[in-house]
Amino acid sequence: MKEGMLIRAFGIIAWTVLMLWPGIGSAATEDRVDDPPLVIVENDTLTLKAEDRPLGEVLDEIQRQSGVEILGMEARLDEPVTFVSKPDTVEKVLKRLLRHLDETNFAFEYTRTYLRRISVLPSGGADGPVRTPEPPPAAARAANDPEKVNTVRILKVNEGTQADDLDLSQGDLIFEYDGARINSAQELVAAVKKKSPRETVEMVVVRDRQPFRLVLNGGLIGINILTVSVPRVDLGL
Repeated sequence: MKEGMLIRAFGIIAWTVLMLWPGIGSAATEDRVDDPPLVIVENDTLTLKAEDRPLGEVLDEIQRQSGVEILGMEARLDEPVTFVSKPDTVEKVLKRLLRHLDETNFAFEYTRTYLRRISVLPSGGADGPVRTPEPPPAAARAANDPEKVNTVRILKVNEGTQADDLDLSQGDLIFEYDGARINSAQELVAAVKKKSPRETVEMVVVRDRQPFRLVLNGGLIGINILTVSVPRVDLGL
């Protein structure tokens, strides 16, 4: 009788230890550590930690967490990516990611002051993006042909933006922004980012070989662009 009571008491004590002691029995399964999040957006900063993850998965998670869509990389979605960034602004982290991927020709599109889309643009006539060309094809052609010059062509005008309000059109050439001659998409993107939406800027656009001057706010224009080499006469030169 006493032995049976001792056995039952020992069983109760053992069961209690298994349930309460950390790391023993079923409690151990509840302490499982999940994989760290791929993208963290907090207080207007973005942290990206991708270790051998498919690029398509990384881009999808960036869009889901930050609302920023990255287009033009469809041919590379299956490529494994390893990239770790410290917390920084969304623009800076995504720009570092694109440079890490050897993408150098891209345009940022904003809605008001918020980054909403990045368009990765081809740098030449090859199928898909041409990475880190030296020199860029358009620049090489212009250098070899004195009758051609580099400029920026509008590929798309996005609805609800300044460009839409200004009646800019696909195919228009942007010759000058804020008094500076524009020779490439990168130059225009850099110039636009320096201007606050509270400022006004003059921009010279050429359509059908006829230049015209526009006044717009700084910041987002609302266009997809590409560096091109065109005959000087197309710019009215």
